[in-house]
Amino acid sequence: MSRRFAMGAGLLLCLAALAVKATHRGSDRTLPLTDIKAPAPFVGPIRSPSHVISDWQPLFNGRDLTGWRHVGGGRSLVQDGVLVLSHDADRKPGYLVSTMTAHNFRVKLRCQVPTGDSGFYFHASFDRHTPTEVLGLQVQLNLQPGCGLGGLYEPQGRGWLVKPSFNREQARRDGTLDVGSRPNDWLDCDIEERDRHIRVTIDGTPTVDFTDSDPDNRYQEAGFFALQIHGGGFCDARFQTILVQPLD
Repeated sequence: MSRRFAMGAGLLLCLAALAVKATHRGSDRTLPLTDIKAPAPFVGPIRSPSHVISDWQPLFNGRDLTGWRHVGGGRSLVQDGVLVLSHDADRKPGYLVSTMTAHNFRVKLRCQVPTGDSGFYFHASFDRHTPTEVLGLQVQLNLQPGCGLGGLYEPQGRGWLVKPSFNREQARRDGTLDVGSRPNDWLDCDIEERDRHIRVTIDGTPTVDFTDSDPDNRYQEAGFFALQIHGGGFCDARFQTILVQPLD
């Protein structure tokens, strides 16, 4: 009787151990990767050592035309990290319009205009009578003699507000280094607007320092930015960098 009792007790102990082991396994099973939830990333302010630098916003990302819309004639594309504007077969005027708007701002752009005429528009809007026509103030980007490189122009209105004097041929004869004296040079253009006070520099040379006090000035409100493809002739304008710093 003692041997039978011992065998029965041993069998009961084995069954209990197996039950405990099975329960332990069930509680420690390995979860598939799809069931594991990663902790949420920390979201907080990212501060730059320089507040001014952190305020600059790129209009051109160096890859594609995200944030832009082409209207009218001409062509626009990104080639080797450069934004290229050119004429079409009919040489019709066109614009590359940014989705960003601003009232007071600073703009830094690096451009090259080997051929023809282009411009940088601000405080711009669409002509309600001609949806493919852009109205606004324009900084002239044309290196031809007498064309007012870096000047301020109002195409559908007052015309030249400021037309800088620049003669590339005279600069060549004098042997002086003038603004934009070589058509294939990259130009660094800085534009600033603060409550009607507009300043423009090309390669550090001031070309516009103008306060628009005309009460009939219709370009006082915030508007979008745009790049121009001038119609009627050949156009080859290239933009490497376009940065905006809102000042409102």
